[in-house]
Amino acid sequence: MIHRLRPSVRPALSAVACAVLLAAMAACRPAIPEKASGEYAAAIKSFYVGLAAMQVADDVRAKLELENAVKLAGGEPAAWANLGVLQMRQKDFDAALKSLERAETSRPKADAFMPISPFSSLSAGISTKSVRIS
Repeated sequence: MIHRLRPSVRPALSAVACAVLLAAMAACRPAIPEKASGEYAAAIKSFYVGLAAMQVADDVRAKLELENAVKLAGGEPAAWANLGVLQMRQKDFDAALKSLERAETSRPKADAFMPISPFSSLSAGISTKSVRIS
């Protein structure tokens, strides 16, 4: 006898399968590349170029570089936090919340880069109390 899933169960089952697949893919790639690798050097470069671009209000370049930094070093909280600050400055609050949550969940695991840039948040009119640096 063949059992068929009810149509209402299929989307939930698909969502669970996607979540498991994404978690498995994330587990295969290290959160932060080895310090001696070229990928690590590229992540560091993107991080600092992104910060510099934020300082001079070149948001297009900052977004490009910080997104590359989180792509290369997804476990680095400072990269996610700075991306979140930039997204807040651009009033993309949904994306900012996700980035800042990712920074918070990554925080205990890594601290290879410097903390978020206070200058960018101050120039955007964001209270420093809204950003916790510990």
